[in-house]
Amino acid sequence: MIDLPRWPIRERETPAAGLSLSRDDFDVAARAAFAAAIGVDAVERLSIVVRVTRHGKHGLKVEGRVAAEVTQTCVATLEPVKATIEEPILIAFSPEADMPGETFLEGEEGLEIDAGLDRDDPLIDGTIDLSAIAAE
Repeated sequence: MIDLPRWPIRERETPAAGLSLSRDDFDVAARAAFAAAIGVDAVERLSIVVRVTRHGKHGLKVEGRVAAEVTQTCVATLEPVKATIEEPILIAFSPEADMPGETFLEGEEGLEIDAGLDRDDPLIDGTIDLSAIAAE
């Protein structure tokens, strides 16, 4: 298991106006943990900028961007290659009790899960971890 630095945000402590958060001060050990989590050799720079807002009655929504400078091994030459990663973040969380069950549809091969429905991710114990979201 990879031990990412935790950056927890609790739903009950999130103000109605939301939170604007950013972080780019990850130390060498934290960047090494991120490198292991995302499968690259090294993370030289990591920046997370997000806005956390209320979502529904007891959920949270995270919007923002993660950016990183990484080194990975080229699969053809096995040489180190530097790359820039910039990815948007847009994810919603709801308490598991508020989440609908899976919907099954009758398909050609029997019952199938309806993958077309947008579902929130589960909000576990009222908390999200921005580090885990960024690594994902």
